Amino acid sequence: MKKYSIKNLLTVLRNPRAILGEVDAVGLKANRWYHRRFSENDGVHVATEEWDNLIILDGCRYDLFEAVNQLDGTLSTATSRGSTSVEFLDENFKGGTHHDTVYVTANPYAHKLDGDEFHRIYDLMKSDWDETEETVLPDRVVERTLEAAETHPNKRLIAHFMQPHYPFIGELGKEIGHRGYAPKQSDDGEGPHNDGGYRADYTVWGKLQYNLDGVTKESVWRAYRENPEIVLEEVEQLVEKLDGKTVITADHGNLVGERLSPIPVKGYGHPGYLRQEELVRVPWLELEYSSRRDVVAEPPAEESEQPEVDREKLEAMGYIE
Repeated sequence: MKKYSIKNLLTVLRNPRAILGEVDAVGLKANRWYHRRFSENDGVHVATEEWDNLIILDGCRYDLFEAVNQLDGTLSTATSRGSTSVEFLDENFKGGTHHDTVYVTANPYAHKLDGDEFHRIYDLMKSDWDETEETVLPDRVVERTLEAAETHPNKRLIAHFMQPHYPFIGELGKEIGHRGYAPKQSDDGEGPHNDGGYRADYTVWGKLQYNLDGVTKESVWRAYRENPEIVLEEVEQLVEKLDGKTVITADHGNLVGERLSPIPVKGYGHPGYLRQEELVRVPWLELEYSSRRDVVAEPPAEESEQPEVDREKLEAMGYIE
């Protein structure tokens, strides 16, 4: 339970939007309960679909992808089985046997898998973390994926890019101060803090929800849009060098203040177990191909390591466990 001091209460009262933010937070909990109890998960099982290369863009809404994509192919919508990465991985891969597949991932939640679902997992959070940007940059995912394709020519290949999930790495995005936790509140009483007071988990979505630091829906959307523009430039370089059939999709989307159902409060970010259209309606772009890859299932490689959890990196990317 959160504890409120008089000082923090006064801070909240000076920001009426923060009160509405709390109403949204309470309504979100009720909606999540409803969806977990009554909503059917009719999302696609991506592992059973036809592809040789599956490119996953983390946190990419369909409408956002449609607006910025320049790659030729057949674009349709798919329904994701998760509204978070953890749920997506659980529903599609956890406990399964996908030994014809190699998973190259910049997502921090690969450690939630058992470790033997794939022939091999390449954990880029461990090998290619960028200390300045506090994420794994898309060019590193491209390089590691091409290395994996050369090492495993007879395997299906999954490349999980972290963008467009924040941190936002575009010009505007870098101007919006955001990461997974807030600094301690200053003596002037402005802003959140993490020492047991009002709220500590101010991601960029939290700043938008609670009207902090001048963050607006328009500025967040523009910063959010920069990330897929950046990552798709790198994806284009990747798919030109891969053989077989390539599909580009996303694990989930994001809410940017849309009204939820059945309780019409506003939603932000990507709460788990919420079958909201903006969260589970994702792109499914099938690129043209001339031939399919011959794949062979083999036991998990001995050199494959179970990804590890790093709390500081999770916090920097907006994940609070």
